Amino acid sequence: MELNWKELIGKRAHLILNNNFEYNCLITSVDERSKGLVFIEILDKFNKRIIFTSGEIKFIEVKE
Repeated sequence: MELNWKELIGKRAHLILNNNFEYNCLITSVDERSKGLVFIEILDKFNKRIIFTSGEIKFIEVKE
């Protein structure tokens, strides 16, 4: 299933990245670039802004 990243803006999620960093976060911004590159900005539970690409995500669970 292909994710529509723009639909996740404003949603809470649990993420695990390829480097095994784990976040319970709020997805605040999605920037879709050419060639399928997607930059995602989150606020973690400490209100710290973190930016990474969709290719770095190993696991995502969106909390409705």
